[in-house]
Amino acid sequence: MITRRNLLASLMGLTSLGLLKKVNAEVPVIKQNNTSGIKKNINRNKGKYVPVQTLNGHTLPYKMKNGVKEFHLVAEEVDHEFAPGCTAKCWGYNGTTPGPT
Repeated sequence: MITRRNLLASLMGLTSLGLLKKVNAEVPVIKQNNTSGIKKNINRNKGKYVPVQTLNGHTLPYKMKNGVKEFHLVAEEVDHEFAPGCTAKCWGYNGTTPGPT
């Protein structure tokens, strides 16, 4: 019976002998463009700002000061109930965990 360890060891041996070079040459290389998703999103929304929608959460309110949004976050210990009767002390923001968006 062949084990995974034996199979990997034999494949590494074949690779070191150069017998698997032909197989590796046939594998296509896929280049990822990280900015393509951002460009599509901007084009789809025609350059308009789309705010983040938080499901089962709340958005942090802000005050405008000299044209700049000012947010107030307070990091603190929070008693969080994961299941009925199962609570734990967690770090959260503004009294909740997870914190607001």
